[in-house]
Amino acid sequence: MLKQLVSVFLSLVLILIISITQSGLIPSAEAQESNLGTDIETTIERVQQTTDLDEKERKNTLIKLKDAQDMLATAKEQQRLTLDYEDRAASASQKVIAIRQSNQALRKQVVQIDESQPAEKLANQLLLQRAEQKKRLSVLSEKQSEQTILSLRANKIAEQLSATRSDETAINQAIAKQPADNISLDARADYLEKHANAQKLAATIKALESEIATIPARQSLVEAELSQLRTQSTFYEKQIALLQSYLADNRKSEVKKTVERSSAVLAKFKQQPALEALASENLVLANQLQDLQSLAPESETNVATLQKQLVEVQQSSETVDRVLATGRVTDELGELLRRLQASLPVEAVLEERNEKLEESTIRQQLDVILWQDRLRSLTPIPEAAERLLVEISPELSKKSQLNKGADTNLFTAIELEKAEELTTSRRDLIRKLIDVSNMQADRTTDEKLAISELLIASSDLRALLERRLIWLPSSSSGIAGNFGLNLLLSVKWFFAPTAWLSLASDLYSGAISSPFLLLLFAIIPILVLASRRAIKRTLWSLFEKVGDVDHDTYYSTPLALLLTFALALPLPVCLFTVAGMISEGAQPLGFSIAVATGLAAVSSLSLILLSFRSMCRENGMFEKHFGWSTKARRKLRAMLSWFVWLESVTGFVFATAIASGETELRYGIAILAFIISSIGIAVFSYQFFQPKSGVATSIAGETPANLLTIIAFPIAVIAPFAIGLMPLFGYFDTAVELQSKVFLSGTVLVMSAVIYGIMLRVFLVTFRRYMVRKAQKETEDLAIKNAEPEVEPNVEAIATPEESKGIDEEEVKRQSQSIMRWFTGLLLLAGLWFIWMPLLPALGIVDDIIVWQRVKVVDGVELSSGVTLWNIILSLAFVVGGFIAAKNIRGVMEIGFFERFEMDDGARYAIMSILGYVIVGSGIVIGFSQLGIDWSKLQWIIAALGVGLGFGLQEIVANFVSGLIILFERPIRVGDFVTIGNLSGTVSNIKIRATTVTDFDNREVLLPNKSIITENVTNWTLKDAVTRIVVKVGVAYGSDIEKVTDILLQAVKDQQDVLELPSPQVFFLEHGDSSLNFEIRAFVSQPTNRLPLTHLINIAINKALAEHNISIPFPQRDLHLVSGQLIEKTETD
Repeated sequence: MLKQLVSVFLSLVLILIISITQSGLIPSAEAQESNLGTDIETTIERVQQTTDLDEKERKNTLIKLKDAQDMLATAKEQQRLTLDYEDRAASASQKVIAIRQSNQALRKQVVQIDESQPAEKLANQLLLQRAEQKKRLSVLSEKQSEQTILSLRANKIAEQLSATRSDETAINQAIAKQPADNISLDARADYLEKHANAQKLAATIKALESEIATIPARQSLVEAELSQLRTQSTFYEKQIALLQSYLADNRKSEVKKTVERSSAVLAKFKQQPALEALASENLVLANQLQDLQSLAPESETNVATLQKQLVEVQQSSETVDRVLATGRVTDELGELLRRLQASLPVEAVLEERNEKLEESTIRQQLDVILWQDRLRSLTPIPEAAERLLVEISPELSKKSQLNKGADTNLFTAIELEKAEELTTSRRDLIRKLIDVSNMQADRTTDEKLAISELLIASSDLRALLERRLIWLPSSSSGIAGNFGLNLLLSVKWFFAPTAWLSLASDLYSGAISSPFLLLLFAIIPILVLASRRAIKRTLWSLFEKVGDVDHDTYYSTPLALLLTFALALPLPVCLFTVAGMISEGAQPLGFSIAVATGLAAVSSLSLILLSFRSMCRENGMFEKHFGWSTKARRKLRAMLSWFVWLESVTGFVFATAIASGETELRYGIAILAFIISSIGIAVFSYQFFQPKSGVATSIAGETPANLLTIIAFPIAVIAPFAIGLMPLFGYFDTAVELQSKVFLSGTVLVMSAVIYGIMLRVFLVTFRRYMVRKAQKETEDLAIKNAEPEVEPNVEAIATPEESKGIDEEEVKRQSQSIMRWFTGLLLLAGLWFIWMPLLPALGIVDDIIVWQRVKVVDGVELSSGVTLWNIILSLAFVVGGFIAAKNIRGVMEIGFFERFEMDDGARYAIMSILGYVIVGSGIVIGFSQLGIDWSKLQWIIAALGVGLGFGLQEIVANFVSGLIILFERPIRVGDFVTIGNLSGTVSNIKIRATTVTDFDNREVLLPNKSIITENVTNWTLKDAVTRIVVKVGVAYGSDIEKVTDILLQAVKDQQDVLELPSPQVFFLEHGDSSLNFEIRAFVSQPTNRLPLTHLINIAINKALAEHNISIPFPQRDLHLVSGQLIEKTETD
C-alpha cells in the first residue's frame, strides 16, 4: 500500500514538472500549427489555380500538401493523448482513494436477501445478478489485459522514443538546409510537409514522454480497479450462492411437502386397491421429482466452481504472458510458472464429467418425452381417471371389454371422484417434473459450456507452459551439495523391509481382488513357454519359404513378425500383471503404488527391446526376411542382450523414484539412474552407428559408411551423453523430456525400417511371381513362334514398337522401391514431427506464422482464415508428391494390378497415362486448396484464359483435347495396326500432343492427335485383329471352271496362316476381255501377316495352275500396216 502511494506521489510530481515546463510551449505550438495549417491551405489554393504546373506535377504537389495536413491532424491527436494521459494521472490518486473506500464499505456489507419477497422475484433477481457477474468477470479479464500491456509498455515506449527522436533530428537538419523563400510550389510543398512532419514528431515525443511518465499512476489506478472488480466479484458470488441456496431450500421444501402429501394420500386409500395403486404411482412420481430437484444444488455449485477455475486460469494466463514477455525468466519466476502448471485443472476429470453430463442429458430428454406423452393421455380428467382405474384392475378391464357399449357403471361416484383428484394430482406432478427437468437441462448446459471453456483455456495454457518450462532449470543449484544425502535417503527408502512386506501384502490383496490379472499372469507366459518349440518350428518353416516362388506368400513376414513378438511376451506380461495386482491392493501415494508404476514402465520398455532382440535370432526376421547380414544381426543381438537389462533396471528405479513424489528420491537415485541409462544409450549408439564396424554399416554386408551415417554418428553418441549430464546443472526435467524423445525417435526409426522391410517383402513376393509368369508367357510365345514358318527375307514387315513389350524389370523394381522409400520417409518424418513438436517451439511455429489471409464462403457467409507456413509446406508436399507418384506409379501398377488381369499393352498404356494425369492434377488441386485458392472464383480467369487459348494456342489445345479423347475413348491403342490417309503402320506411342506410328520402313511418323480425331482412320485391330485378304487371278478361256475353283481353294487352304474360320472362299466373278476372272478371299489372324500370306498364296496358285496346264492369259497386240495407215488390232490367244 505504501509503495503504491509513493509511486503515485512521484508520478504526480513528475507530471507537475512536465506541465510547468510545457505550459508555455503548448500555446506557441498551437499557434505554430495554426500558422502552418494556414500556409498549407494557401499553398493548396495556389497550386490549384496556377498554370505553371503540368497535371502530374500538380498531382504530386497536392499529395505532399495533403500528407502535411494529415501529419498536422496526427500532431493534434498526439496532443490530445498527452492531455488525456495527464488528466488520468492527475485524477488517479482521487479515484484510487474512492475505490479503496468503496471496497472497504463493500467488505463490511453483510450478504443477505429479502425473504419476504416471492420466490419468482428472487429467481429473477438471481438471473440478473448472474448476468451482471458474467459481465463483471469479462471486464476483469479486460483489465488484466490492460495491466499486462501497461507492465510491458515502458520498454516499447523507450524504443519508440529513440526512433522518433532520431527521425526528428533528421527532419530538423533537412529543414535547416532547405530555403524557405523564393522557391517553386513543389519545393514549397516539400518544405511544408517536412515542417508538418517535424511538428508531428515533436507532438509524438511529448505524448510518449507523458505516457511513460504517467505509467505508474495509471498502473496504480488499474490495480485499484482490479481490486474493486475482485471485491465486487467476491461479494456478489456470495450473494448469488446465498440466493441459490435459499431458492434450492425453498424448492426442496416444496417438493418435500409434495412427497408428504402423496404419502398421506396413499395411507388414506389402504383399503381401496385401485385408488391405492393410483396413489402409489403418484408417490413414485413425487419421489422422482425429489430426486431430480436434489441435483440442482450440485449443478449450481459445479457451475460456480468451474467459472471460478476459469477466472483463475485466465489470471494465470495473463501472469504467464507478463512473465514470458520480459524475455528473462529467473529461477523464482520459473518456479512460479511450475506452480501455475501444477494448479491447472486435470483435463481427464473434466472430460469424464462432460461425458456423464452428456449421458444425463440424453436420459432427461427421454424422460421428458415419456412424461409429455403421459401428460397428453391425462386429458380430459374424468375419462383419464376411469381409464386408469380400469387399467389398474385386470378383472374390471375384462368386464369392461365384455360389456363394451353397454351403459354399465363399473365404479361408484365416490371412487370416480377420488380417482379424478388423484389424476389431477398426477398431472400436476408430471408438469412439475417436466419443468424441473427443463431447468436441470439448462443447468447441465451451463455446466457443459463452462467445462468446454475451461478445457480450451487450460489446454492452451498447459501447451504454452509445457513448451516453455521444459527449457527452464528444475532447480537453481543443480545437485551439488545435497546429492549424497538424497542418494542415501533414496537407498534407505528402496530397501526398507517394512515397505517390501507391505508390498507383498498389497500384491496378495490385489491378486485376490483381481482374479483376471492373476489368470493373465499365469496363462499367457505358460502358454508362450509351452508352445515355444512349436512357434520356433513355425518360424523355421516360414523362413524356408522366403525366396521360394512356389511357397512364399504375402502373409509369411507379418505372421513371422507376430510370432516373434509373441516370443517376447512372457516377461513384460508378468511385470504388467504384477503391477496391476499391486495397484488394485495398494493405497494411493505409497511405496507400493510407486513400485507398481515402475514395473508398468519397465513392462512396456522391455516389450519393445525384447521384441527387437527376438527379431535378431538366427534365421530370424532381420536376417531372413529383411536381408540383414549375419554380422549385423549377431552384433545387434549381443548389444540388445545387455542393453535391455540395463535400461529395464535403471528405468524401474527412475520411474519408481519419480512416482514416489519424494523430492529426495527425485534429486537422488532418480538422477543417478537417469545418468547411467543415458550412458548406456550413448554406448549403444556408438556401437550401432560406428562408421567402420557398426551395425548400420554392416546391414547389407561390408559397405563403406555413407555421408548420412558419418553425420549421424557423432550426434547419436554425443546427444544422449550430453542430455544425461544436464541434471548435474539443474535441468533435470529438461533432460528427462529430451531423453524420452530421443528414445521414442529411435523406436520410430526402427519401426519405420520394419515397415519398409514388410513392404519390400510383399513387393518381392509379387515381383517374383510376376517374373515367373512373364517367363512362362515368353516361353509359350517363343514355342509358338518357333512352330511358325519363317518369313522370307524379301517380305516386308513392320518392326514391333518397343513400348508394346512392357517396361523393363529393373525399372519396375526401381519405381516400386522408390515409392516405398518415399512412403517410409514420410511416415518417419511425420512420427518425428509429432514427437518433437510439443517440445520444440520452432517446429510448432510453422502453424502460427500467417503469410496471408484467405476467405471462405460457408452458407453464404464469408469467413476469413489465415494461410500459414504449414499450409504452404503441405501445398508443396502435395504438388511434389503428385509428380513423384505419377512418375513412379507404373512399376507398382505393373506388378500389383496389371499382372492380375489379362490386359493388352494399349489398355495398360492408356490407364497409366490417364492415372498419371489424375494423380498430378489431384496433387495440384489439393495443394492449391491448402493455399486458400477458391476454384469457384477462378471461373472468370479460366474463361478469359480459354478465349486467349482459343486464338493463340488453338492447335496445341486441340491436340491436347484430342489426346485426352484418344486415351479415354481408345479409338486407337499402342500396338494397333492402322491406316491414316496414305500412312499404314503400328501405333507405337500416344502422347498428350501427338501419336507415333511406325510404318513399313521402320520410320516413326508423328501425327498430331487432332488429325486422328478429324480424319478417316482405319484401325485393323480395334476389336479383332482378323483381317481379310483378296487375291485376283484370271485363267484362259476354255479352262474347266470347277477344276480351277478346286485348285485355287486347295492352294489357299495349304497355307498355315490362313484361318479355317472364317473359311477361305473362291468366286468366279466375270468373263473378262481376255480371261475368266476368279477372286480368292482368305482370313489372317494379324494384319502383319497380310503381305507375307499374299506372297505365299500367289506362289502356290502359280505353281498349282502350272502343274495342271492351266494358262494365265495376258493381253496381246498385233500391228498391221495398211495403205500407209496404222491399224490396231487386238487379238486374244
